[in-house]
Order: sequence, then structure tokens, then C-alpha cells
Amino acid sequence: IRTEKMHEEAQYGIAAHWHYDERGSKLQPKRLEWIKELADLQKNIVHRLQDLESLKIDFFQNRIFVFTPKGDVIDLPDEATPVDFAYAIHTEVGNTTIGARVNDTMVPLSQPLKSGDVIEIMTDKKRKGPSPDWIKSVKTNHARTCIKQHSKRSLASWLINKITTEED
Repeated sequence: IRTEKMHEEAQYGIAAHWHYDERGSKLQPKRLEWIKELADLQKNIVHRLQDLESLKIDFFQNRIFVFTPKGDVIDLPDEATPVDFAYAIHTEVGNTTIGARVNDTMVPLSQPLKSGDVIEIMTDKKRKGPSPDWIKSVKTNHARTCIKQHSKRSLASWLINKITTEED
């Protein structure tokens, strides 16, 4: 058993007490309209949060979590490669990558990684940059962008060098 005031509070939440003035009489229905809108908005937000939770679950189903040799966790998309991992560590690491060990085994740079893998990237500071072929196997936008940018810079540098040598 509950009073009408208790029923209103149950229906419209904490804002329902505005439904009554200080003497306990009801306010006009027009003034109650915003309380109803607020309650509808609250229901809508709860529904959207539930949708967001299911989206978050879907998001993590397509992710893998791999480790650096020191034990740091790197979050990557499913089927990411050692090159994606290298660029996730640092752009310069990606640009100078020459090989990878996954779980202490040498693997091709195009091999997809799995959750729980421990990846060690081998680099060579003398390497001029990433291979354009890597673009075919990488899964992250970051790695793809870095490879493209380096290719553009290399082409521009080559053209400038070519033009300069022809003028001499």
C-alpha cells in the first residue's frame, strides 16, 4: 500500500516531489509535463547505456591483447601483424623493423598475432624505412598511415634529389 505521493515518486523518480507544492496539493498538469519528459529521458538514457554495453562487448570480441618482452600489454585488432605491433610501440620502431619473434620463434612480418603472444621486434637503425609491401598485411590505421607517409616522404625526397642532380 502506498500513498499517491509515494506512487508519483515511484513513477517519476526523485523529481516527483516537485509534483506537490509545500502544502501537499498537486501542481497543475502543465507543470508536471517537464517531470514526465525527464522520466522519459531517463528511460532513454538507460536504454542507450545498455546498447553501449553490448557494443563494448562486440568491440572486445574483435581485439587481441599481446605482450612486449617486458610484460606490457598492447591492444590490437584481431589478425594484427608484428608490423602493427611495432608501430603501436613507436613509429620509429615500425619504420626500422627488420624481423619479429613471437613466443621466441622467428616469424614472417605478415603473420597474424593471437591474444597472449609475446612479441619481440628486431630493428636496424640503418634501415631507410618500412617496406611498401607491408601495407597489404597491416590491420591498424596507425601502421597504414605511417607506411604511406614514409613512402610519400621518400618519393618526394627522391624527386628533389633527382631534380637537383639533373640541374648540376
